[in-house]
Amino acid sequence: PEGTRTMRRAVRWSAPLVALLTFALVAASGSSAIGSSTTPRLTNRTLAPVVRGIPGLVGVSIGNDRLGTAPQLFAGTMRSGTGWSTTKVPVTITALNHFPHSAHIQKLAARAITLSDNDAAHALLTSLGSSSASIRAVDATLSRFGDQRTSFRPVHPGLSTWTLAEQVRFTSRLACAPSFGATRVRYLMHHVISWESWGLGTWPGAAFKGGWGPDAYGRYTVRQIGRSE
Repeated sequence: PEGTRTMRRAVRWSAPLVALLTFALVAASGSSAIGSSTTPRLTNRTLAPVVRGIPGLVGVSIGNDRLGTAPQLFAGTMRSGTGWSTTKVPVTITALNHFPHSAHIQKLAARAITLSDNDAAHALLTSLGSSSASIRAVDATLSRFGDQRTSFRPVHPGLSTWTLAEQVRFTSRLACAPSFGATRVRYLMHHVISWESWGLGTWPGAAFKGGWGPDAYGRYTVRQIGRSE
Protein backbone atom coordinates (compact mmCIF):
# COMPACT_ATOMS: atom_id res chain seq x y z
CA PRO A 1 0.00 0.00 0.00
CA GLU A 2 1.08 3.58 -0.61
CA GLY A 3 1.12 4.31 3.13
CA THR A 4 3.58 1.48 3.73
CA ARG A 5 5.86 2.57 0.87
CA THR A 6 5.89 6.16 2.08
CA MET A 7 6.66 5.17 5.68
CA ARG A 8 9.46 2.91 4.44
CA ARG A 9 11.02 5.84 2.55
CA ALA A 10 10.71 8.08 5.61
CA VAL A 11 12.32 5.58 7.97
CA ARG A 12 15.12 4.60 5.60
CA TRP A 13 15.91 8.26 4.93
CA SER A 14 16.73 8.71 8.61
CA ALA A 15 18.18 5.32 9.50
CA PRO A 16 21.85 5.99 8.64
CA LEU A 17 21.91 8.81 11.21
CA VAL A 18 20.99 6.98 14.35
CA ALA A 19 21.29 4.27 16.92
CA LEU A 20 17.78 4.97 18.21
CA LEU A 21 15.02 6.15 15.87
CA THR A 22 11.42 6.98 16.75
CA PHE A 23 8.45 8.37 14.84
CA ALA A 24 5.16 9.44 16.43
CA LEU A 25 2.69 10.10 13.62
CA VAL A 26 -0.97 11.09 13.64
CA ALA A 27 -2.88 10.48 10.42
CA ALA A 28 -5.85 12.63 9.47
CA SER A 29 -9.15 10.89 8.87
CA GLY A 30 -9.02 9.37 5.40
CA SER A 31 -5.27 9.87 5.11
CA SER A 32 -3.38 7.52 2.80
CA ALA A 33 -1.14 6.77 5.78
CA ILE A 34 -3.65 4.85 7.83
CA GLY A 35 -6.86 4.81 5.83
CA SER A 36 -10.11 4.38 7.75
CA SER A 37 -11.14 2.27 10.72
CA THR A 38 -12.36 -0.46 8.35
CA THR A 39 -9.75 -0.30 5.58
CA PRO A 40 -6.40 0.71 7.09
CA ARG A 41 -3.52 1.15 4.67
CA LEU A 42 -1.00 0.48 7.44
CA THR A 43 -1.24 -2.32 9.97
CA ASN A 44 1.09 -3.67 12.62
CA ARG A 45 1.87 -6.48 10.19
CA THR A 46 2.75 -4.16 7.30
CA LEU A 47 4.75 -1.85 9.55
CA ALA A 48 6.97 -4.63 10.91
CA PRO A 49 8.95 -5.17 7.65
CA VAL A 50 9.54 -1.43 7.41
CA VAL A 51 11.62 -1.39 10.58
CA ARG A 52 13.09 -4.90 10.29
CA GLY A 53 16.76 -4.91 9.35
CA ILE A 54 17.34 -1.21 10.01
CA PRO A 55 20.54 -0.74 12.05
CA GLY A 56 19.91 0.37 15.60
CA LEU A 57 16.66 0.45 17.56
CA VAL A 58 13.51 1.78 15.92
CA GLY A 59 10.03 2.67 17.12
CA VAL A 60 7.07 3.85 15.03
CA SER A 61 3.77 4.78 16.68
CA ILE A 62 0.76 5.91 14.63
CA GLY A 63 -2.65 7.21 15.62
CA ASN A 64 -5.70 8.46 13.77
CA ASP A 65 -7.37 11.73 14.74
CA ARG A 66 -10.81 10.21 14.09
CA LEU A 67 -10.21 7.11 16.21
CA GLY A 68 -9.08 8.94 19.34
CA THR A 69 -5.80 9.93 20.92
CA ALA A 70 -4.40 6.49 21.78
CA PRO A 71 -1.84 5.04 19.34
CA GLN A 72 -3.48 2.65 16.88
CA LEU A 73 -0.35 1.06 15.42
CA PHE A 74 3.11 0.35 16.74
CA ALA A 75 6.21 -1.25 15.27
CA GLY A 76 9.76 -1.69 16.50
CA THR A 77 11.24 -1.99 19.96
CA MET A 78 11.67 1.67 20.94
CA ARG A 79 8.75 3.01 22.94
CA SER A 80 10.42 5.95 24.65
CA GLY A 81 13.50 8.16 24.57
CA THR A 82 14.88 11.64 25.01
CA GLY A 83 12.55 14.15 23.38
CA TRP A 84 15.26 16.45 22.03
CA SER A 85 13.89 19.17 19.73
CA THR A 86 10.41 17.66 19.44
CA THR A 87 9.86 19.28 22.85
CA LYS A 88 10.08 22.67 21.12
CA VAL A 89 6.52 22.12 19.91
CA PRO A 90 4.78 22.35 23.33
CA VAL A 91 7.25 25.02 24.50
CA THR A 92 6.43 27.16 21.46
CA ILE A 93 2.67 26.64 21.78
CA THR A 94 2.83 27.71 25.43
CA ALA A 95 4.77 30.90 24.74
CA LEU A 96 2.53 31.88 21.82
CA ASN A 97 -0.59 31.38 23.93
CA HIS A 98 0.90 33.49 26.73
CA PHE A 99 1.95 36.30 24.39
CA PRO A 100 -0.35 36.13 21.33
CA HIS A 101 0.22 39.77 20.39
CA SER A 102 4.02 39.80 20.68
CA ALA A 103 5.79 40.11 17.33
CA HIS A 104 9.05 39.17 19.07
CA ILE A 105 7.61 35.90 20.41
CA GLN A 106 6.20 35.10 16.98
CA LYS A 107 9.62 35.56 15.38
CA LEU A 108 11.21 33.33 18.00
CA ALA A 109 8.49 30.73 17.42
CA ALA A 110 9.17 30.68 13.68
CA ARG A 111 12.88 30.12 14.27
CA ALA A 112 12.31 27.46 16.93
CA ILE A 113 10.05 25.33 14.73
CA THR A 114 11.19 25.93 11.15
CA LEU A 115 14.94 26.17 11.87
CA SER A 116 15.01 24.23 15.16
CA ASP A 117 16.91 27.19 16.63
CA ASN A 118 17.97 26.27 20.18
CA ASP A 119 18.53 29.87 21.28
CA ALA A 120 15.07 30.85 20.08
CA ALA A 121 13.49 27.93 21.91
CA HIS A 122 15.36 28.84 25.11
CA ALA A 123 14.18 32.46 24.81
CA LEU A 124 10.60 31.24 24.44
CA LEU A 125 10.98 29.12 27.56
CA THR A 126 12.50 31.89 29.68
CA SER A 127 9.75 34.29 28.55
CA LEU A 128 7.40 32.18 30.67
CA GLY A 129 9.16 33.04 33.94
CA SER A 130 11.49 31.20 36.26
CA SER A 131 12.71 27.70 35.47
CA SER A 132 10.02 26.14 37.65
CA ALA A 133 7.24 28.47 36.47
CA SER A 134 8.08 27.96 32.81
CA ILE A 135 8.06 24.18 33.09
CA ARG A 136 4.77 24.24 34.98
CA ALA A 137 3.30 26.25 32.11
CA VAL A 138 4.62 23.82 29.48
CA ASP A 139 3.48 20.79 31.48
CA ALA A 140 0.02 22.36 31.65
CA THR A 141 0.02 22.55 27.85
CA LEU A 142 1.00 18.89 27.63
CA SER A 143 -1.87 18.01 29.95
CA ARG A 144 -4.40 20.04 27.95
CA PHE A 145 -3.23 18.23 24.84
CA GLY A 146 -3.90 14.80 26.34
CA ASP A 147 -0.46 13.98 27.79
CA GLN A 148 -0.96 13.89 31.53
CA ARG A 149 2.03 11.65 32.26
CA THR A 150 4.98 13.63 30.92
CA SER A 151 6.77 16.33 32.91
CA PHE A 152 9.60 18.17 31.20
CA ARG A 153 12.91 18.93 32.85
CA PRO A 154 13.46 22.53 33.96
CA VAL A 155 15.93 24.65 31.94
CA HIS A 156 16.60 21.85 29.42
CA PRO A 157 13.24 20.34 28.41
CA GLY A 158 14.85 18.71 25.37
CA LEU A 159 16.58 16.26 27.72
CA SER A 160 13.22 15.03 29.02
CA THR A 161 11.92 11.54 28.34
CA TRP A 162 8.84 11.55 26.10
CA THR A 163 7.20 8.25 25.17
CA LEU A 164 5.86 7.58 21.69
CA ALA A 165 2.40 6.87 23.09
CA GLU A 166 2.23 10.24 24.82
CA GLN A 167 3.60 11.99 21.74
CA VAL A 168 0.78 10.50 19.68
CA ARG A 169 -1.79 11.67 22.24
CA PHE A 170 -0.28 15.16 22.22
CA THR A 171 -0.13 15.35 18.42
CA SER A 172 -3.71 14.11 18.07
CA ARG A 173 -4.94 17.06 20.14
CA LEU A 174 -2.58 19.45 18.35
CA ALA A 175 -4.20 18.49 15.05
CA CYS A 176 -7.45 20.27 15.92
CA ALA A 177 -6.67 22.54 18.91
CA PRO A 178 -8.18 26.00 18.31
CA SER A 179 -5.76 28.11 20.36
CA PHE A 180 -3.57 30.71 18.69
CA GLY A 181 -0.41 28.88 19.71
CA ALA A 182 -1.55 25.54 18.30
CA THR A 183 -2.81 27.09 15.07
CA ARG A 184 0.44 28.95 14.52
CA VAL A 185 2.63 25.96 15.32
CA ARG A 186 0.66 23.74 12.93
CA TYR A 187 1.37 26.28 10.21
CA LEU A 188 5.07 26.42 11.09
CA MET A 189 5.33 22.61 11.09
CA HIS A 190 4.30 22.73 7.43
CA HIS A 191 7.16 25.15 6.66
CA VAL A 192 10.24 23.48 8.14
CA ILE A 193 13.46 24.44 6.34
CA SER A 194 14.73 21.98 3.74
CA TRP A 195 17.77 20.76 5.68
CA GLU A 196 15.49 19.80 8.59
CA SER A 197 13.06 18.01 6.27
CA TRP A 198 14.23 14.43 6.67
CA GLY A 199 12.16 11.40 7.68
CA LEU A 200 8.54 12.50 7.87
CA GLY A 201 9.65 15.64 6.05
CA THR A 202 9.85 13.56 2.88
CA TRP A 203 6.14 12.74 3.23
CA PRO A 204 4.09 15.11 1.01
CA GLY A 205 1.81 17.36 3.06
CA ALA A 206 3.16 16.28 6.45
CA ALA A 207 3.40 18.72 9.35
CA PHE A 208 6.35 17.62 11.47
CA LYS A 209 9.11 18.48 13.91
CA GLY A 210 12.27 16.49 14.47
CA GLY A 211 15.16 16.44 16.86
CA TRP A 212 18.28 14.45 17.69
CA GLY A 213 21.15 14.26 20.11
CA PRO A 214 23.74 11.94 21.68
CA ASP A 215 23.55 9.96 24.89
CA ALA A 216 26.41 9.45 27.36
CA TYR A 217 27.87 6.73 25.09
CA GLY A 218 27.81 8.85 21.94
CA ARG A 219 24.81 7.04 20.43
CA TYR A 220 22.37 9.34 18.70
CA THR A 221 18.65 9.29 19.28
CA VAL A 222 16.51 10.77 16.50
CA ARG A 223 12.91 11.75 17.21
CA GLN A 224 10.10 13.03 15.03
CA ILE A 225 6.47 13.87 15.61
CA GLY A 226 4.07 14.77 12.85
CA ARG A 227 0.70 14.60 11.17
CA SER A 228 -0.12 13.34 7.70
CA GLU A 229 -2.98 14.97 5.82
